Amino acid sequence: MHPSIFALGIVFALIIGSPQQDSRSTESQATMKQQAHDEYERHKQSAIRINELAGRIQSEADASAVVSEIAGLFPRELLPAWASGSVRQRVTHAEYEEARNPARLIPEERIVDVWNQYVKEIGAPDEAVVSVAEIHNMRDALSTVAQLR
Repeated sequence: MHPSIFALGIVFALIIGSPQQDSRSTESQATMKQQAHDEYERHKQSAIRINELAGRIQSEADASAVVSEIAGLFPRELLPAWASGSVRQRVTHAEYEEARNPARLIPEERIVDVWNQYVKEIGAPDEAVVSVAEIHNMRDALSTVAQLR
């Protein structure tokens, strides 16, 4: 075998098997996992705080705090209209009215219809389709948890 081909083979093997690339890749994956975990924890704590605020709505100011917290979670995802005071005020007022009068909740049938239409439009799997009973059970569970807190 020609010595230069042998030398090229060794160089190639060293480049392919370089542990530095693997350690950087492992460090990068570990960093990404940590960032994802931190993001999850931040959202989890925000959701807990929002649920606690929503369970104690006694005034429009309380409802405004809930709406602001929710908007703070999704600053990049919300439409620019959310930046206007009038849209937030309407949502705040609706939250307050619902808290004051639970009979004004959106009917479960309507939630199911809208959700299932959305699922169909985005091509989600059949498991994403919900029934009225599932929505009822979810709302019941959320209400029970809120009352226990």
